Amino acid sequence: MLSFEIVQSGPANLIQICCDDAGLTTLLEALKRLGHHGHVHLLFPSNGGHELAEATPFGKPAIQEVIITDVGGE
Repeated sequence: MLSFEIVQSGPANLIQICCDDAGLTTLLEALKRLGHHGHVHLLFPSNGGHELAEATPFGKPAIQEVIITDVGGE
């Protein structure tokens, strides 16, 4: 299970990432692929993916797609 959620914390928005062991493995593998592909997409099953849970472990809707981009030496 891997989920991302935008959480309001006072005046700031935070991103909360929740994962179990399998979700942690998925996230680490995605980060390793960055060097070869430049960016990776993590998606809900209903969006054609398999990486993200459609809800957080707290039952809230999760972010449907996460794009991680390698911007090089910036």
